[in-house]
Amino acid sequence: MNSEILKYFKLWQNKTGKYKDINIKTVQFETKRVISDNEKESVCHKRMGFTPKRDLTGNINWFTVGDLTKVDGLFIDNPNTKEKTTSISIKEAIDKNSTGKSEKLEPIKKGDILISFKLTVGITKIYNSDDIAYCNEAIDILTVKDGYYNKYIAYVCMLEYPKYAQKTNNGYTLNDELKKNIPILIPKGRNSLLIQEAIVEFIDYYKSILQEYKKFNEIAKKIDEFYKALLNKIFKDQNDSFLKRKFNEWIVKKNKYNFLWEDIKFETFSINKVFEIKPGSSLYKKEYNDNHKGKYPLFTGSLQHAGYIEPISKNDIIDRESISYNKDNDAGSKPFYHKEPYIIGPHHYGMFFKEEHKDNSMKYCYYFMENFFNLNKFYQSKQPVASSTVVGNRDIRLPYFELSIIESLNIQNIIVEFIEEFKNWKDKFNKETDNLIKLIDEAEKSLLIKTFKVDNTK
Repeated sequence: MNSEILKYFKLWQNKTGKYKDINIKTVQFETKRVISDNEKESVCHKRMGFTPKRDLTGNINWFTVGDLTKVDGLFIDNPNTKEKTTSISIKEAIDKNSTGKSEKLEPIKKGDILISFKLTVGITKIYNSDDIAYCNEAIDILTVKDGYYNKYIAYVCMLEYPKYAQKTNNGYTLNDELKKNIPILIPKGRNSLLIQEAIVEFIDYYKSILQEYKKFNEIAKKIDEFYKALLNKIFKDQNDSFLKRKFNEWIVKKNKYNFLWEDIKFETFSINKVFEIKPGSSLYKKEYNDNHKGKYPLFTGSLQHAGYIEPISKNDIIDRESISYNKDNDAGSKPFYHKEPYIIGPHHYGMFFKEEHKDNSMKYCYYFMENFFNLNKFYQSKQPVASSTVVGNRDIRLPYFELSIIESLNIQNIIVEFIEEFKNWKDKFNKETDNLIKLIDEAEKSLLIKTFKVDNTK
């Protein structure tokens, strides 16, 4: 432990009254290995996962790295993996001769540490269930030896595994020889296990304080939900009393618009009546895009632009205010608002006002389309996808005044102003929250680094 952590450890002891008999400044540490060919040097027994046949009706959990990342916290209390398997499939995969001797037949035990060493290296969980479970080849199963505290070992593993990973063509990974290099500092003496437990409780205490600040992330999610609900009321539920009150309060506060929400009427048009919908060119395939880097963002089926390219033809450059959207995606579809030049490729459409509707607000229509895609999830693997026909046949509602006191375009712009005042505040809050979460994550990592750093290793 460095001097800063020693000071905080003493403060923690005084505040909580725990482990008062431990003088952390006098504790000596020795270097062990997480795994080693030398049994006396290692603190864990390691085995690796495997891949059996999966079965939708199976009753045995089978973990992938993706399953580990979805578990909140350090402990897997209620395992429920995406894919299941069966005892028959397990035996077929690793013990075809039914000898019963393969160590892979041994399921994950309660208290075992699961840690990823491929893909996202260092995802660490402690299995805390009596349910039978196995895992795939990208995950190590570490069974902690007697005299060592699994949570102490887990904290070291999540810190050290990424340090020893090497980059390959398939991403970062660790082979067994690299894993044998991973050191772990263990308190020496007969009170070693007690000191390990004390250090873990100390870490958890300060992590819990940091985690309190992460609650801002939950607030940010609720604000995002409120924003989506507000869009839906504006474009689908115009008679909502909450919307009327909030908009009218905003109008009074602005003191520059002489009308209320209930004065606005809405006229319904099919999207096809208002917009020309143009499909993107299928010629913009990966091979072309890779070899023709340029300055124009290319929009395809992705939820963000797919890179910058030069056009096949200058006619492919869209250089006017417009909306575009991706037709389908595993995460759904979304609209994009454009004022700068861009190009559309496969699985993407551009939307442009028809001549008779050119006096409308593109920004207003963009927010309408954002709400439209919030309500209608067009997924790649489901029907229907957001084709020009499917989207074009839906309705859009444009505002007007019966007495034409204010033109429809002006009303649309005022509604946009109302939306964006809240949206800009929401985006600023989310950005500040993201920065706070990053700082907290860095602080938690620093806590581990400084705690497990010993200046005078014995």
